[in-house]
Amino acid sequence: FECYEKLKKDLNYALFNKVKSNKILKIIDDDHYIGSLIVLKKEFVIEFFNEIYNYLNNKKISGIEEINLRNIYLYFVLQLTTGHRPITEPQYNEKNYYFSENFSVIIIRDKSSMPRAIPLCKFLYEQLKKHEILCKNAIKNYKLRINTILFLLEKKGIKYFSKNFSKDNLNKLFFEKLCKKYSYLPVNFLRHYFRTYLSNKKLNSKFIDWLMGHYVLGQELLNKYSTVNIQRFRKDALKIQEEIIKEHEIKPIY
Repeated sequence: FECYEKLKKDLNYALFNKVKSNKILKIIDDDHYIGSLIVLKKEFVIEFFNEIYNYLNNKKISGIEEINLRNIYLYFVLQLTTGHRPITEPQYNEKNYYFSENFSVIIIRDKSSMPRAIPLCKFLYEQLKKHEILCKNAIKNYKLRINTILFLLEKKGIKYFSKNFSKDNLNKLFFEKLCKKYSYLPVNFLRHYFRTYLSNKKLNSKFIDWLMGHYVLGQELLNKYSTVNIQRFRKDALKIQEEIIKEHEIKPIY
């Protein structure tokens, strides 16, 4: 117990001194411990998205900077509303993010196993549908060898290269240039926040596991042999997405 209390104290001190504010992070009580000793406050998450949104809309940006910022914004919105893991698979041969307009789902390869399909509420569906046009044009204009809807771009010489949303890539292309005060955050910080949000809602544990992608092969949304109640889970997942978007004041960028 003493060791745990010391860890909380040391972590608290380090984080608060780094971000210069005790309003950003809080140490979680034992009954709210979800995957991490810290979780972001709701107000901080709202501020985080507002800052990206305002920069995107109020600054004169274009080219790959605009493409990256739009991709980053939607990447984090998806992580906030679906809790998906950071993408680590190479982009050249796989669809890390595949948007299916017909089924209103996004298929995410966020683990080395089979990709999983996540249903999309109306807000997410409309944003990704419009974003897909931008992505296709960028892939064509910059002669990219990728097959995914969300990506980061970097220019080296006269050539353009695509990158995944790793900690290093986000720091280099986003945090270090625009929002340094967020650079200390782990790349999956919104997945932890999403898990905490679901638990605080006291939702069914089986439903939470399904949303978090903890189910084994054969339990995916579109698998006909799945034992989960697909219709009910899909309906509840869309409701959760809509609630999160509303409560955290997420704005459309299209």
